[in-house]
Amino acid sequence: MNTEIKIADGKVSCLEDDREIGRLDFKIQDNVMVIEHTRAFEKGKGVGRKLVVAAIEYAKDKGMKINPVCSFAYELMQRDEKYHELLVDEAGESLSCSL
Repeated sequence: MNTEIKIADGKVSCLEDDREIGRLDFKIQDNVMVIEHTRAFEKGKGVGRKLVVAAIEYAKDKGMKINPVCSFAYELMQRDEKYHELLVDEAGESLSCSL
């Protein structure tokens, strides 16, 4: 199986053999990536984590901060100290979905 991550038009897609198995939606506001929602269409493959990490790396490469309003992305970033410096000060104040 061939798995790849694509980032375009406000979304990060995880593809397995050209079939989308997960998607993360984001928007950019004032040089801040707002992670709105993460969906894994197949469970148990670590797809959600791959999507969030790809979004984090994209934002980091572009010099952006991150405001994860998606609770999954927020929790992942809270658990790993290396991501703390990328969080906006108000991160976690307006989570839009629950785990």
